Amino acid sequence: MSQIQLFTALKNADLAAMSAKEAIQHILGYAPLLKLRRYTLFELTASEKVSEAQKQLEVVLSQSYYLANPNKESYSFALPTVALEKDQFRVVVKVWPTRAKSESETLKKLQAKFGNVYQDIKRYQVWDMVVSGYANEGLAKADAEQKVILTKSQSQGILVNPLYESYAFLDA
Repeated sequence: MSQIQLFTALKNADLAAMSAKEAIQHILGYAPLLKLRRYTLFELTASEKVSEAQKQLEVVLSQSYYLANPNKESYSFALPTVALEKDQFRVVVKVWPTRAKSESETLKKLQAKFGNVYQDIKRYQVWDMVVSGYANEGLAKADAEQKVILTKSQSQGILVNPLYESYAFLDA
């Protein structure tokens, strides 16, 4: 069994990410935020080696809209790299509903059309932030978590609602 990560993102303007960035900077007053990007992350469990499963996944992506619409979305098997300057850090957060939404219908469609290569599929939302003005990455993450990520009130946090979502930091 192998695990494959598939990141998808809108090719054109992502209005949700743009709105979130504006709210974080202007309503929450969080000046360290320089960039904000949103991805959908699919984590697939496959019966084949990673390289073979990725090749099969490229076929899936080119012949169906089950995971991404190639007209609107780009994809990669790793989080895209971001060029950072000296005092900039990347804070990447994976978000999922506390009551996990089943992706069984998507999995059944994949299996029916492309065989039983994939045994499980999970979907997450990923927020990718570039922040500046911190001495180290740990301080950047801690401050972003407190002021931007975890919603506590109308004036604190926006990306994760702890009433129905969980989150974890990803290594960028």
